[in-house]
Parts: sequence; C-alpha cells; structure tokens
Amino acid sequence: MNKKYSEAIKESQRLSEKILNEFSNSSTFYKDSVLNDKEESILKEYSTNKQNRKDVNIDNAWIKLWLRFNSRYIYTVASAAVILFLISLLIFTPTNNNRLNNSFSFQEEIKPASGVVSLKLASGEVVSIDSISSMQASFFGVELDSVKQEISYNRVRDSVKALNVTSEGFKNSDQQEFNELTIPKGRSYSLVLSDGTRVWLNAQSSIRYPVSFVEGERRVKITGEAFFDVKHHNNNVFIVETEEYNIKVLGTKFNISSYLDQEVAAATLVSGSISISSNNSNEVEEVVVAPGEQYRYNKKNKSREIAKVDTELYTSWVDNNLRIKQMSLEDIFKILVRRYDIDLFYSDEGTKHEVFSGKIPLNDNLNVILEQISTVSKVEFQIEKKLIVVRYKD
Repeated sequence: MNKKYSEAIKESQRLSEKILNEFSNSSTFYKDSVLNDKEESILKEYSTNKQNRKDVNIDNAWIKLWLRFNSRYIYTVASAAVILFLISLLIFTPTNNNRLNNSFSFQEEIKPASGVVSLKLASGEVVSIDSISSMQASFFGVELDSVKQEISYNRVRDSVKALNVTSEGFKNSDQQEFNELTIPKGRSYSLVLSDGTRVWLNAQSSIRYPVSFVEGERRVKITGEAFFDVKHHNNNVFIVETEEYNIKVLGTKFNISSYLDQEVAAATLVSGSISISSNNSNEVEEVVVAPGEQYRYNKKNKSREIAKVDTELYTSWVDNNLRIKQMSLEDIFKILVRRYDIDLFYSDEGTKHEVFSGKIPLNDNLNVILEQISTVSKVEFQIEKKLIVVRYKD
C-alpha cells in the first residue's frame, strides 16, 4: 500500500508540475486560446501560491484528498491524478490566517475489529460461535461461555455417551472427527479440548483438532498464534503441528507464533519441556527447549536458534495486554493491524525503526494507544477513517 501511495504522489506531482510550468512559460496568446476562465483562475492561484506551497506536506495532503475520491480514477486516468493534485495545492496551501495543521488529531474512536468466530464441524458445516444458543452448542457437542469467550469439549464429554469417550476424554475407537475453530481480526478466544488442555487463540488464528482424542497420541494443528496449557496424560503425547515444525510435549505451558506473513516463527516455553522437529523429512534432529527459552525458525534462510527470553513479552496477549521491550514501531503495528481494521502509510520511513517499551491494552480505543506512543516519542499520527499516517513531528 505504501508503494501505491508513493507512486501516485510522485506521478501526479510530476505530471501537474510539467503541465503547469508549460502553461506558465507559454505565450499569452497560447494560454488564452487553451484555458477557459476557470482554468485560468486555477493557474493564477497556482502561481500566486507557488512559493507558499513549499511549506505544505504534500504527502499528507494527497492522502487526505485521496480518501475523498474514488481511487480507481487516480490510477486509471492520468488527468484525474493531475486534477486531484492541483486541487490539493489549492486546498492545503497555507495562508496568513489558516496554516495547515499537521498535528495529531482524533476523530471517532477506533475500536478492535468485530469479526465472527467460526466453528467448522466434521460434517463441513460452518457455524458462528457468536450466534448459536447454549442448546445448539450442546447439540454440536460443545459448551459455550460468552463471558470468558471460551468453547469447551471437556465439560460436556461425560454427557455425550454416543461418543464412547473414557473418563479422561479419549475415545476407545480409532475413528476421529475433527473440528476447526477460526478467530478473525480483532478477536481472541479460548478452547478447552476433550482431554482438559486449554488453548488461547490470538487474532487471525485457527486450530484444527479432534472432537475427542484417541489413545496414544493427541495431535492438533494451528496457524497464527496460540498459547497452550497442556494436560499431562501418561503415554499420551501431545503434538502441535505448524507449517514449519512440530512440537511434542507431555505437559507444559508454551506459546506458538506462526503467522503465515511472519518471517520468523517462534515457540516460547513457560514451563515443562518440549522438543521441536522440522516438518522437512530430511531433517530428523529434534531440539529440546527449556523453560524461559524461545525457539526461532527463520522461514527465509531456514536458520534455527534458541535464545533466553522474558516469556511475558510473548504471552501477555492472553490477558489482552501487549508487553513490549525495545520493540520497533513497525513490529508493534504488525500486531495492532491484527486487532484493528486499519491501513498504514509511513510518510517517514525512519519511523518504522523507532523502538518502544511498556504495555499496550489490545482492546482499547486505538486513538488512546497512538496518543500514548506520540507523547513519549518524536512520532505522530494522522487519522483519516481507517488510514493511519505515521510521520515525524515537525
């Protein structure tokens, strides 16, 4: 998106400057024969304010104006880009009485996106968790807690005799039915599996799991980010699959971050013990991770490393708070974009690398979060509907 805005700005500026300069430098006869009264007025206004417009932040002016028009005309009709740029010069040219205000401004509150948590059943049917009743949930073999934002298989297993489930939540037969829980942008949700294992899912994440586990192995697959509190069961190893690697545990607490758009996938161990193996059949070596350590896999160069970390930095999201320490603004926004329905434009590329420490409430009004960041830094933000413009303070 940044590239699209930048190209539009540069192209519109180039074309309009060329046309205006040609008109300005041409003969009076030529101008009179081409321009109508309105166009002549625009040209005079341009000439009058040519020096003043050097003080205007054209990037921000363009972006504000771009949001008011149908964007397709900007990119499909060259003259439209010129016209819009000319208008922006007239609208945003500072005068003695009305200078352009580039300060951070609040509009309406920006709350987290309100997507729908969905459950895909073994039959292929997809239901909205937010819209089904408790009676319907029981029919699907689950129990819902709207206050905790949690779906549970553990508490209903004893009442569903048809599933042939043991007291520990394992099926006696080899047949398994799988469900898939998907969390949208702006939401987080928790899940209690049939064995009592609890899983917290972050925004834009999903988990595929058996309605009931079979004896011998418990296996689930996730995309995105999840925190696991695995129930220990003798001889029933728990395996979490991601696109990059598998994690094997007996009973432990750990966090997995494996978003498809992230360059680095990570597993952070809070307690217990886990071993990690690659999904690549040519790499059979398992790596053991200890509490307080983080396993990192770089998808780009296929490298792996284990580092000591403050685990709270990677698990605080479970309580809808983000604790950060020397995190770049670019990485902070990668997290916020999953919670809020926003677009970003970095007017100053250097702002991406500004670092921050502290705690961010993930369910708060985004305006408040941005104001806090701006207060303690040299970065400021301008909001136009869903677009957040990031720049350095003047």
